[in-house]
Amino acid sequence: MFNDEIWTKEDAKKLLSDTYCSRSFERLKASNDKFSIILNEGTLPLKGFSALEIKSLLHNLAFADSNNWVNNVGVGEREGRIYSSLVRERHFNFSHGIGRSGDLTAIQPKAPGSSLMNQLTNRLVLDLLRKSGCTEAVNAFISPMATGMTLTLCLQALRNHLGHRKRFIIWPRIDQKSCFKCIIAAGLVPVPVELKSSQTTDELITDLDAIEKAICDPLSYLKANFPEFNQEPGESSSECVNACGELAKKTSVDLLFVQSTDKNLMVPVGGAIISGFEAKLMRAVAETYPGRATGTATMDVFITLLELGQQGWTDLCQKREKCFVYFQERLSDLSQRYGLRLMNTAANPISMAISFESLVEKDMKRKLTLLGSHLFTQGCSGVRVVIPADEGSGRESTIAGYKFSGYGSHSNEYREPYLNVASAIGQEETEIDDFCDKFEKALRKIFKTKSHSISIE
Repeated sequence: MFNDEIWTKEDAKKLLSDTYCSRSFERLKASNDKFSIILNEGTLPLKGFSALEIKSLLHNLAFADSNNWVNNVGVGEREGRIYSSLVRERHFNFSHGIGRSGDLTAIQPKAPGSSLMNQLTNRLVLDLLRKSGCTEAVNAFISPMATGMTLTLCLQALRNHLGHRKRFIIWPRIDQKSCFKCIIAAGLVPVPVELKSSQTTDELITDLDAIEKAICDPLSYLKANFPEFNQEPGESSSECVNACGELAKKTSVDLLFVQSTDKNLMVPVGGAIISGFEAKLMRAVAETYPGRATGTATMDVFITLLELGQQGWTDLCQKREKCFVYFQERLSDLSQRYGLRLMNTAANPISMAISFESLVEKDMKRKLTLLGSHLFTQGCSGVRVVIPADEGSGRESTIAGYKFSGYGSHSNEYREPYLNVASAIGQEETEIDDFCDKFEKALRKIFKTKSHSISIE
């Protein structure tokens, strides 16, 4: 990490005492050894690197790229030139990106430093996934796109891998436009399957019988459930990680899974983690990407993982789990005091919801909408107020010709309005306290409710 050819211990002794030189070089060696371990083993450091160590490492890697060579003579079309000093500083002097000739994991001859960072980051991500429970994963790499476009890339690769006649995607309904539009963008045909209500909880669960019917005859299923299709369509958390790993153990599947880097690793939006259990399919995904790509998402993850280390990651996960329990306790107490109900969603370790079923009145839709906008203006981001498809009051949305009633509630049949929040990684207990205080004030203001009693005008 630190270039000991610039100055040696013997050179330093000419200016400093032997004691000072020995201590300084011991510390330099310790930092070099830390990087050598992760380079050789491809695993996260037990304890994170300091910001100074990471900056030094990045500068040394950047020196290996041709745009930073002292006597480089660039006569090609793409030589990594950067006009703005601010842009250069923002990217730590990296400019060549990652990948080469349509392969996200290929080495660039002009950019060995960038290539090394890319390869090492992918190994660190794979190590993180395995340590988080997905022990069966064979490979992982960073996509330079957010989750929606990354899913499109994976679907295109999967279609090429399985054959172009495979064109239907069975899609258990999730009211999030990106996951639906990525199917359309890949030139495939989505076959939405409605979820069904659980008999024991407030959750919506997968309708396995409906999925079986959709698999056996996807075109007939489409026509029966989406009348607007009157002719054949044209060609077109740790628990989650553990579930993917268990599936790979039990059956032979061509499985890929995609996770956003911003939600899981607290970096800016713009990247995703692709992982899988079949090396040939993973290679196909990497080779499906056209051209080279930006290395920004990779560098963000590289810096973050080095600074976190194994211990930092473990601490973050444990803190998130504690926040989830604390959030549930606060919401349960608040719900009881205002005659509301914390919904039973035991299978969801991240999100929770409060039912407004007890607050039934004529202008419920207006007041629920007002509640959501009021909380947002009070600085509460991420909270969602869901209005189901009841008596035409729910939201209807059309996406690529498919009509969905009660859009946002994930179901045509769900009838219970609710407020949804989550405990994501990086959350603080103070944020939970602040939200609950603002939520309580909003209840009193909008619904004219008082603690221990409901008196709706």
